Amino acid sequence: GIWPDCSRAISPTPFELGPLLYLILAPAVAVSADPVHVRVYFVALTVLALVVLHQVLRRHVSASAAAVALFALAASEFLFEASTQLWHSSLLALPVALLWDALDRQVQNPTTRRAVIAAALAGVAVQLHTTAVAYSVVTLVALVWTRRGWRDLAAAAAAYVLVLTPFWVSLAQSLDHGALQHATGSAHGWAPAPIADVLAFLFENLHPIWGDDLGPALVWPLLGLLAWGLVVAWRSRLGRLLLLNVAVGLIIEALLLGNQRAHRYLHANLWAAFVLVGLGAHAAIERLAALSTRSRTVVPWVLGLLGLAVSAEALVSDVPHADANGWPNAIEKRAVAEVVAREFPMPEGAMAARIHGTYFGETMGMSVWHALYAAVDPPVPTDDLHVLVMPSDLSLAPFGTGVGKRFLIQGFGRTITVQAFRPALHDLRIEGPAKGALAERWRRPRQAEARRH
Repeated sequence: GIWPDCSRAISPTPFELGPLLYLILAPAVAVSADPVHVRVYFVALTVLALVVLHQVLRRHVSASAAAVALFALAASEFLFEASTQLWHSSLLALPVALLWDALDRQVQNPTTRRAVIAAALAGVAVQLHTTAVAYSVVTLVALVWTRRGWRDLAAAAAAYVLVLTPFWVSLAQSLDHGALQHATGSAHGWAPAPIADVLAFLFENLHPIWGDDLGPALVWPLLGLLAWGLVVAWRSRLGRLLLLNVAVGLIIEALLLGNQRAHRYLHANLWAAFVLVGLGAHAAIERLAALSTRSRTVVPWVLGLLGLAVSAEALVSDVPHADANGWPNAIEKRAVAEVVAREFPMPEGAMAARIHGTYFGETMGMSVWHALYAAVDPPVPTDDLHVLVMPSDLSLAPFGTGVGKRFLIQGFGRTITVQAFRPALHDLRIEGPAKGALAERWRRPRQAEARRH
């Protein structure tokens, strides 16, 4: 019942996305604020997105080709990361899938209603992450392409602007707090990523990670199907929009990956890429059918057995990245939040400056869950103590003197230590060339470091 005063920033600017993402999360948090339970909500929305994409694919390709595309998407590193991290970009799955459904219907049979629905969905998506700007561009092109008159465009534009109301409110608040003045120089050290780096990162997120051997071995056949899909896509109206999405997405990813390497930026076009895999698979299956009529019977069985084998191997092997991501990660987060909230109470605003280490960085957003575990926002501590969260598999140590009891949490294959410490340095400031060099190192890690991450 409280309208959020602030929301996620559009990195690296001081402007904000708006509170729509919190409104979408509200039903899950109303049931339970436990991060493990909220993650179930994320996964459920992602499953619904796959159902919608299946409907889109089935209007253009065979059941076998649609199954290939959706299995590749479900088993990909991209979707694993997106559905297991509590990050606002992970909410994009369903709006993007619904948008492609609306755009597909619009380009096949244009109506004012479909144009309005597509524009509204594009407006929702762009408030969930900056990458969704790609979908606003694709939607605009699709609506101009299929317009029956300027009335359709006017209605769609009105829907887009209206759905953006939470963003407009947030923008007014940001401007009132001097965001425009702070915007100058906020992108210091930010340069576009080389296209080779973008393509390499796309490759990393496309490849299957289910199982130990079979899944990853399928990456080259999938890339072949993607290439085939890129070739045949021009034949259909939907395919041309998919090609546009891939191109626009590459530009946006180059800009954002120059800021920080993160899988969430690939929401700009990976959904389209996997639909293109489906188009490529359909073309390949049709080519086989032209060579042998028996292939129409054999291919579904072969694909089904292959999918079963990959899934079986995934079930009996270790969960991919279990020590760093996934459900075990969420359980560790919850345990850390409970210890910090109970033993080191402080308001959320103080946490950004006083709590350090695993699960309290930008990508985890643990301060939100810490605040939920604390019944009342406590006062700012009067001492100068800080807190460090130290997992045993990382070389973290307090830069100062440890104070008080060490709290141990048994994680998955590691022990996590939480301890207060008195820092050896106070009011540290970095000026001159070193400041820019430090920002550049944080924004664009070296290749080896990025792969380990």
